[in-house]
Amino acid sequence: MSIFSVTGEDLKIAIERDVGIVARQLLEYDWQQKNSTNEVPVRALNAFKYWVNIIVKDSFSPPDNAALSFHNASDKTCDAICTVYERDGLIITIEQTVFTVLVTVKGTNTVASDMANAKTVATNTEKNILQSSYDYSFEVLHEYDHLWIGECNIPKPHSPLDLTAFLKMGPEKGGPFLDRWWSDGKEIAFFGIKVPVGNRDMIVVVKDLESLTINQHWFSSNATRIKR
Repeated sequence: MSIFSVTGEDLKIAIERDVGIVARQLLEYDWQQKNSTNEVPVRALNAFKYWVNIIVKDSFSPPDNAALSFHNASDKTCDAICTVYERDGLIITIEQTVFTVLVTVKGTNTVASDMANAKTVATNTEKNILQSSYDYSFEVLHEYDHLWIGECNIPKPHSPLDLTAFLKMGPEKGGPFLDRWWSDGKEIAFFGIKVPVGNRDMIVVVKDLESLTINQHWFSSNATRIKR
């Protein structure tokens, strides 16, 4: 485990290095809200809401009127959808690309002063807010100045990179496979992939579904669209 001083832009560089480019970009997007004159892709919108319902417990789900924001892919960024809302004094942000999800929680219960405290916050937040059938352990890979980045591990002998083993443990409907977490001392974040229903026997390495290339396009030009 390495210790570095990290502030501002360096924090994003650390996220890219230890988590991935897709996670870093989700922290940087200039999110745009659609209005009545914009079209919203039905398939992506429904998928986003479906995964929100799977990812967070009902008591921490967004209100029906929670605003959605969008980022349209460029040649080096991804289509993405985001919602930010408040529940029980916590500010919860859920951001998704076609295959990944980033959940960030901020409040008095997510403050961490050291590595041990950050791991405790990660454990408590995952158990209290996220829906999971898996007994994750949260290990720290790198410790920076007020930033801890780590792995979300499932019990051995199941490797966190072996999706086949994970799927056999999980609910029939699929679910989020948490891969990385981080804390900046103020908020806690979880990043992972969305495990699709019906693919319980496929073999895939997690990182294959976290790449920039595979996550770029979600709002296909020929997708069915509706007015919001």
